[in-house]
Amino acid sequence: MDRNNKFLKIIFTSVAIATLVNCSDKKKIEENNIFDSDTKYLSLSEAKGKYYFVPSSNDTDYPNYKTFSLKKGDTIKLEIKSDSSFIFNHFYFDKMTKIDNYKGKISKNIDKKDKIHIVFPKKAFFDLQGFLLSKKDTLFFYRLNMKKYSNYEFRLFLKKSNETKK
Repeated sequence: MDRNNKFLKIIFTSVAIATLVNCSDKKKIEENNIFDSDTKYLSLSEAKGKYYFVPSSNDTDYPNYKTFSLKKGDTIKLEIKSDSSFIFNHFYFDKMTKIDNYKGKISKNIDKKDKIHIVFPKKAFFDLQGFLLSKKDTLFFYRLNMKKYSNYEFRLFLKKSNETKK
């Protein structure tokens, strides 16, 4: 009987540990999957705030700060204001052309009238953009074509600052 009791304790402890490990792995997976989630289009009230550059986890293809010619301590910022204006401190588009202090007014998305759309310069050929959402983060992204490539495979991610979510 004593042997069975020890065996049951071992099984119970193993199941409890496995359950705890499984729960923590799901949380990590959920946080990482925001980059693979479906594109969302937000209203102005949901999107307004300050967004900051999120370096890519795949830094070998496009070394972030070298690619964007950013100095130590500098970042790419976007601010979406409640008056429907926006400003990028550094805006990159078409073959990595850069505009400093790029400003404009948000337009309504043609397909979804209540959703916002950041207007890109007329020179920009293509402007795939949108938002990605998780329980704790909001990301704005747009696709870039890099100097050596003709397709728009690189997504530039800007994460919404927590101080603006209030």
